Amino acid sequence: WDKCVQIGTAAIPVLSLRIRSSERTIRMHAVEALGQIGGPLAVKPLIEALREYKIESMDGDGFGLRVRTDPTEVFVGQVAAAALVKIGDAAVELLCAALNHRDDGVREGAAAALGQIRDTRAVEPLIDALNKGNEWAAEALANIGDSRAVDPLCAVLKSKDLGMRRAATKALGQIGDPRAMEPLLEAFKVNIDQSLHEDTDVALQQIRKKQAG
Repeated sequence: WDKCVQIGTAAIPVLSLRIRSSERTIRMHAVEALGQIGGPLAVKPLIEALREYKIESMDGDGFGLRVRTDPTEVFVGQVAAAALVKIGDAAVELLCAALNHRDDGVREGAAAALGQIRDTRAVEPLIDALNKGNEWAAEALANIGDSRAVDPLCAVLKSKDLGMRRAATKALGQIGDPRAMEPLLEAFKVNIDQSLHEDTDVALQQIRKKQAG
């Protein structure tokens, strides 16, 4: 694997094949090597490796908590996402396209990576993903913090899906735009879920704090 890294971009086709191996260790080594090589040519195979990106439900503090049955385990998909974040700008276009991938892990991992890269080119594609029910797009939009996300996130507060409503609530609190105050207050009145009430209260406090200076 070290040899592949030394070879550089010329090794990417071989490493791309290793990502499809039935052996997890081989897939992990291939992803790690691609991450070390980096560059635009590594983006496509790394996105393919996002199939193994796993996220648990929106429970606990914050959001986007990663599943680990073993605390020492590192998922192949998480390593791929981190590598894509490191590549940065050169990965944005393909990551935006991956938001429409048929695989859940790829869509989730792409949203997470875009949220860490924080490139505003991803805002509209992430809003589209949000409107299609990708709750992880909410976290990414919150991380980017662009005001274009506020109205679409407010609209999600009326979703029938609790996970989507919680994701939008937390994202609005993180962005801190005062336009979200009234929609959050209205949602607070009609929602009966205790966890969502707590999320809304925190979000409102965050917005008030930003307004106060």
